[in-house]
Amino acid sequence: MGKRRQSQINEMIKLILSLSLSGSILILILFLCKPFFQSKMSKAWQYYIWLAVIARLLLPFAPEHNLVGSLFRNYDYAASQLERKMLPESGFASLQGTDLFPNTFTDDSKAEDEGYSPVNVMKYGLLMLIRNLGLVWMAVALILLIRKITIYQSFIKYVKAGCTQVDDINLLEQFGKEAEDAKINVPVELYTNSLISSPLLLGFFHPCIVLPGTDCSDLDFQYTIRHELTHFKRKDMFYKWLMQTAVCLHWFNPLVYLMARDVNRLCELSCDEAIIRHLNENAMRDYGNTLLGAVRPKGNYKNSLASVTLNESRELLKERLDAIMNYKKQSKVIKVLSFIMTLAICLGGAFTGAYAAAPNPLPGNASGQDTTETEEAVVFHLSSNGHNGITKSDSFEAEDDQILTITIQSDIKGGSVDLFLFSPDNKEQRITMNDSDETKTITLSAGRWAYNCTGFFQSGSITIRGTVPRSHDKGDSPDKTAAEVENNIGTVINLSNGKQDSITRSGSFDAKNDQVLTLTIQSDIKGGSADITLFSPNHEEHRITITDSDVTKTIALSAGRWAYNCTGFFESGDITITGKIE
Repeated sequence: MGKRRQSQINEMIKLILSLSLSGSILILILFLCKPFFQSKMSKAWQYYIWLAVIARLLLPFAPEHNLVGSLFRNYDYAASQLERKMLPESGFASLQGTDLFPNTFTDDSKAEDEGYSPVNVMKYGLLMLIRNLGLVWMAVALILLIRKITIYQSFIKYVKAGCTQVDDINLLEQFGKEAEDAKINVPVELYTNSLISSPLLLGFFHPCIVLPGTDCSDLDFQYTIRHELTHFKRKDMFYKWLMQTAVCLHWFNPLVYLMARDVNRLCELSCDEAIIRHLNENAMRDYGNTLLGAVRPKGNYKNSLASVTLNESRELLKERLDAIMNYKKQSKVIKVLSFIMTLAICLGGAFTGAYAAAPNPLPGNASGQDTTETEEAVVFHLSSNGHNGITKSDSFEAEDDQILTITIQSDIKGGSVDLFLFSPDNKEQRITMNDSDETKTITLSAGRWAYNCTGFFQSGSITIRGTVPRSHDKGDSPDKTAAEVENNIGTVINLSNGKQDSITRSGSFDAKNDQVLTLTIQSDIKGGSADITLFSPNHEEHRITITDSDVTKTIALSAGRWAYNCTGFFESGDITITGKIE
């Protein structure tokens, strides 16, 4: 169970890395385009467009075919090749199991010594680190998130401990008027605290505005309150914490930190823009003076990472004042361009996509249910079935660029199992399996692939399942009447060579207990044969070899999803196989 959980964690790290790569592409695009739109697009657009990137970083949803998903599927294949090189057969392979003593099945002590050389030990240590990257990522992400939450809570406690509620009637009336003008219906409290350095907004559901003091002009007080209420109305606090969540999950990606800094900068610039949009030139100057007054040294406590303040830094203040002086209302052309760029970034996020882990189709999955998908075809299913060895060979047909997913569940001890795959051009690929669960992916080429699985061990069991995306064919699923659907009867298999000298088809169907499958076979093929193999819901195999005679077979079915695979090559003749459930 622990190894299966580790495999799930490693699949998660692939997903996070794919999301990070997709997000990085969008971040780079926005930063590269920044010189173009920085002075043309509104600050609000520049602020909120980052939400599309954050969504790409956090949401593992993508179209079936996407850029990053394809890259990671190719990576899976390359990684499996690298792993076999790093764990050579010459003696070190036994380290993959729990038996760390010399291999008792060989007398070649020299090979054993070479297997435990410092170089091989370092290679194995590197491989173990790679295999456990998911745990490292998860630990750092949790530590960062807990630290940020703890810092924020400490900041809240510190500020509230020194807070004094404002009781000046005139100030409270101004405060109420600003809240009414902003159409804020949620109660917002007003406090002062001489220890803070600038006005700030705190709290998600019980918000409060804290001022360093009330010894300011009525105009400064008005603009300060308006600024903080604008932050509250726009839900900037939630935006900042969403950003912090992305930073924690993608702590290893430097581009995410650059994005976070830009989001914080644009948070203040867009808030200023929202205020000055309704001001005349003189009022804009007064608002700028309020910002200048906010940078005067006050207090001695640094603002929290997720609080919303009026003042951030002198560099940002200069940029904010320049933006106020150069503010211009957007033209219709710029608004249309903003919409087009927003659409382009969203579509770009969908196109870059994310890695999607293959579902585990083996029994014993987390849900305890049969996870065979109708979009997958089983090309082989191998099991030791309680024996201390496994020897099996066969073949299957593939199309160009299909992905073969090999899912392995193993707890064998005192031995190993080798799976050899032979491509249509007779190239060999070898996978050595020991006592760990894992998933491998291989990119296939068009033609017939053969496989041979051989291994012996002292104890344990092993199950190997290979699936490829199903090639849909309407001939496999003829229309049923309503009565047939209701009673789960009718034709479930309908195969024919279609005047070809071969037949390669696969599919699946649902059955109920005590139903009977009748296979009617009509064949006059010469110079070859065909095999139809049925796989029961508990993965038992039923094979029927067909030659040049007509035959009828009956199979008692059990409840669940049955899969079938039909493969054959011959010199001449035709073959038709019809399967009906009664």
